[in-house]
Amino acid sequence: MSRERVRRILVVEDEDPIRELIALRVDLAGHHAIAVRNGLEALHAINQRMPDAMILDIGLPAMDGFEILHAIQHNGWTIPTLMLTARHAAQDVKQAIDLGARDYLTKPFDGKMFLQKLERLLQPAPPKGAVHYL
Repeated sequence: MSRERVRRILVVEDEDPIRELIALRVDLAGHHAIAVRNGLEALHAINQRMPDAMILDIGLPAMDGFEILHAIQHNGWTIPTLMLTARHAAQDVKQAIDLGARDYLTKPFDGKMFLQKLERLLQPAPPKGAVHYL
């Protein structure tokens, strides 16, 4: 009998109610949420045990989401990342994708859309240049 491994999802969000909601949704989807409130805690969690994926806000204290993506890229780590943020400007989306984020979702967000994006995030990365619509 095969058993699928529980995926560790790092949730990086500074607002307590939103972080708790995201972590709950991740756990209810059958994964294990590791919830932290800032960039320094995120890098520590990554160093402790590499997550299978990350849900990342941009506006964080101490170190913003772009700086976290840059640090991940600088260290040669590969962490499928979904940006989940209130920032919706085209340049923010472009910067996040350029720094390695695989997907982007703005707050407030639809719960079903979030779960679809999370499950897609856990799939192998599409080939470079491939376009996917959801």
